[in-house]
Amino acid sequence: MNIKSLLEYTQSLNILYVEDNIEIAHNGKDILSHYFNSVDIAYDGEDGSQKYLNSLKQHHTSYDIVITDINMPKLNGVELSRLILRTRPEQAIVIMSGQEDSAYLMECINMGVSGFLSKPLDFKQLHMLLSRISQAIADRKFVVEHIETLKNRNSKLENKNTQLNKAIDASVLVSKSNTKGIITYANQAFIEVSGYSLDELIGNSHNIVRHSDTEDELYHDMWKTIRSKKVWRGMLKNKAKDGHDYYVDVTIVPVLNAKNRISEFLSIRYEVTNLVLATRKAQESQMAKEQFLANMSHELRTPLTAILGFSQMIMARADTPEIISNCVSKINIAGINLLTQVNTILDLSKIESGQMTYQFDNFQLKPLFEELRVILESQAKDKNISLIMPMIDKEEMHGDKLSIKQVFMNLLSNAIKFTAINTTVEISYTCNIEQKEHIFKVYDQGDGVDEKDIQTLFEPFYQGENSRINATPGTGLGLAICKRIVTDVHKGKIGVENIKNGGSCFYMTIPINS
Repeated sequence: MNIKSLLEYTQSLNILYVEDNIEIAHNGKDILSHYFNSVDIAYDGEDGSQKYLNSLKQHHTSYDIVITDINMPKLNGVELSRLILRTRPEQAIVIMSGQEDSAYLMECINMGVSGFLSKPLDFKQLHMLLSRISQAIADRKFVVEHIETLKNRNSKLENKNTQLNKAIDASVLVSKSNTKGIITYANQAFIEVSGYSLDELIGNSHNIVRHSDTEDELYHDMWKTIRSKKVWRGMLKNKAKDGHDYYVDVTIVPVLNAKNRISEFLSIRYEVTNLVLATRKAQESQMAKEQFLANMSHELRTPLTAILGFSQMIMARADTPEIISNCVSKINIAGINLLTQVNTILDLSKIESGQMTYQFDNFQLKPLFEELRVILESQAKDKNISLIMPMIDKEEMHGDKLSIKQVFMNLLSNAIKFTAINTTVEISYTCNIEQKEHIFKVYDQGDGVDEKDIQTLFEPFYQGENSRINATPGTGLGLAICKRIVTDVHKGKIGVENIKNGGSCFYMTIPINS
């Protein structure tokens, strides 16, 4: 689509542009205003969500395209996109991302966003993306209007039009073929992406764009499926006329006549080349991360283990001078702390990459709380803190006992750190049968959690204000690991709230059938 044709269509479209940087937002609006009828700016994800929903409520429709940054306060671009697609699955969304946002690419791809734009804005990339999305919107509107007309003219075609509407809604490149696979129709998008003219496509089979890398078995499965009157969907690697490769997400629908026989096949293709390349890039980044962690595990753990071993040997010698023994003791303590932090970082990385293994089973809670009391008793006695455990008998829960124990160890250890001397730390437990969940709460008598920290306290490498004042510094990963274990592994919830008379309450809920 050339500039003139693009402008003729896009100048009727309305855009929501979400960017938290005011200068970038206004510069972006100036650029986008050349293409679109109106461009509304939202300065963060929450503002964007409100404007989108208000437009939907007031006008019974919303913006034609939403363009959003990823990293924003209150509600980031990924969360905003998820909210919008939940409300309106067909919404066209474009993600603007920088190099630092590569970790979000896979999640955006899985959600089904329409495309990506790199920062800083590139005019050529913008033009190509807008051409594709605008053509998709135009095709969709045309198909919907055409189907409505056919329904009004002849109700007997209603079933066929419904199938056609479903297929076309799923993609952009449209073609039809007879029962032998010979192309009888191809839309403009198919012509542009393949590089072949309409005359070159009509009368040929789809083998004209078939890539030699595609195995015969895939096509055998496809024909077997569609000839049995079932819809086939898959990913294909195609070759354009000029020889370049492109990838399409394909949906093939057998169209049935009044006698319930196949009359033709309707093929819908959505070009996903950019998404495939982005997926590969994300996979390569993940592999690099895993290799780095493997190297880190070896290069850091091995010398640390040697340092701890030799320091303990020196301290154990009776003839070691006291001044040297004291110095070596400090080295040993620092080494233990460093090894703990390294292990914590590696644990979080394993959890996020899905490499951590879990053993789900039924286990009793009473022995678990007794173990926790024994492990933490010494730490609590140092501050004359009483550990109050729940009075339970044979209550059980289903889950991974070791990871649940890790969560309690972290919450209780933090509670002891932040609680004043000569006070108490308490765990409470209830089983809500109606809500089908276990509820655990850890109460401390410290200074509470700063309100501005509550929303971000469970994020990796984040430490609340009080942790910098009242306790020894850590990695800022303990609560992040707790969150992953509770929410991702056990499908539960975890959070914190301040207590009126001082202190805080960390709570978590685990589904009974987690």
